[in-house]
Amino acid sequence: NPLTMTASCVKEMATGIPSRPNEGLNNFHPDHPGTEDGWTLASEADAEQDGVYDYRVGIVGDYVWGDLYADNEKINFMRHRYGHADYYRGDEESFVTLNAWLDGDVPKSNTRPGTVYEEPPNVIIAHLSGLDSVGHRYGSYGAVEYEDKLKWLDDKMDYAFEMVPDDWIVIVTSDHGLTDSGQHGSDEPIIRETAGFMWGPNVAEGVVVEGMDQRDLATLPSMILGLPFPHAIVGKIPLDAFDLTEEQYRAYEQWNWNAAVERNDWMEDNGHPYIEGLTKENIQWNKLRGDDIGTRDLDVIMSAVAVSIFCIMLYRILSKHEKYKKYAI
Repeated sequence: NPLTMTASCVKEMATGIPSRPNEGLNNFHPDHPGTEDGWTLASEADAEQDGVYDYRVGIVGDYVWGDLYADNEKINFMRHRYGHADYYRGDEESFVTLNAWLDGDVPKSNTRPGTVYEEPPNVIIAHLSGLDSVGHRYGSYGAVEYEDKLKWLDDKMDYAFEMVPDDWIVIVTSDHGLTDSGQHGSDEPIIRETAGFMWGPNVAEGVVVEGMDQRDLATLPSMILGLPFPHAIVGKIPLDAFDLTEEQYRAYEQWNWNAAVERNDWMEDNGHPYIEGLTKENIQWNKLRGDDIGTRDLDVIMSAVAVSIFCIMLYRILSKHEKYKKYAI
C-alpha cells in the first residue's frame, strides 16, 4: 500500500478496496466502505441454512479493526490497545484473549457488554501493535528495546501457534514496515516491502510468491473458507501459494477475473475511471492498474484546495507581523 499508515493498510487488507489519498487524514478511525468483504461474509455464512453460522469471527487487539466492524455484532471484537505509549500492556492482554480462544474459553466482551458470545471464534484476527509503538519511540535499527520486543513477540507467538488446531491455516504479516529511525507513512520501499508467511492444509510448502499487493490478502477468506468472492475486492488471489491441480488453478483464476470484470463494469456504470475492453472471456491481468485504482480526480482537487487554503491562511498570519514577513513567502 502506498499509504503506509495503519488504518489505510488495515482497511486494504480487510476489504480489498484501495484507500484514497485523502483517507490518510483519517488514520485512526477508518470507515468501512460498506461493500461485502471476506470477514463480513464469514460472520454470516450459513451454508446449510439451519440458523447456525459456519464461522465465528473474533478480532483481538488494535481498535482500527474494531472501527471497521463496529456495526457487526456477529464479530467478537476485544480491544486491547492503549495508544502509542503502550509497548506491552495491550499485547499482553491480546495474547491472554487469543490463548483463551484457542483453548476453548470465551472471555467476557470488553466492547459489547450487552452481547454474550457463547463459543470461541474459529476465525481469528490478532493485531499486535506494541512493536510499532516501540519502533516509534526507540527506532528499529540497532535499538535494544526493539530487539527485545521482537524476541518477546516471537516467544508469545510460538506458544500460540502450538495451540492452533492442525486443520487451521495461519497467516502472519504486517500492516507496514519501519525506517531505521522508526517512522512510516511515506511510500519508501523499506516501509512498503513487508513479509508474509502462511502455512496449513492445502498451502504449498517452500513457495515464495512475489509481487503481492496488500489488498490481495482480502481474497484469502474467500479462498480458504469457501466463501463467495466479493467483486468489490481489488485484489488477485495468490494461487501459487496453494496446492492446486491445473484445473483448480484455472477455475480459481477465472473466478477472480470475473470479479475484476464485474467491478470494472460497475465503475463504468457509476461514472468512475474504468478500463476499456475487459471481458470475462479474455483474462488480462496486465491491464489492471495497481495503486491508481480508486484515486478519483475529486480526491486530487480536494487535496490541492486544502493545501492552498492552508498556505493562504499561513501567509496572511505571518504577513501581519513585521519580523515574520520574510518567512511568509
